[in-house]
Amino acid sequence: MKALLTRAGLALVVTAAVAIPATASGSSSATVILKHMRFSPALLTVKRGSSVTFVWKDGSIPHNVTGPGVKTSTKTKGTLTIHMTRRGRFTYRCTVHPGMKVRITVR
Repeated sequence: MKALLTRAGLALVVTAAVAIPATASGSSSATVILKHMRFSPALLTVKRGSSVTFVWKDGSIPHNVTGPGVKTSTKTKGTLTIHMTRRGRFTYRCTVHPGMKVRITVR
């Protein structure tokens, strides 16, 4: 148990200091939050076959998600789940806010 806590603590320190992309290793799902006019995390790595769920949480500020095979309506709440079936790097944007984007790497 102590070794697991040590590794988890080290991972947190490294992630904060180096800004390593979030990884959904061993997981079949990941979440991207639309809040404060950004996607969080902005970089995400998942395994092929994983699901990525986008969650609108920016109150009254409207956003959409546009990318490979996806174009949502502009809205202020809701969710969208994408199943990542192909390997590669995929960028999703909010067309209302041009600087707002997330890059998802599928391995």
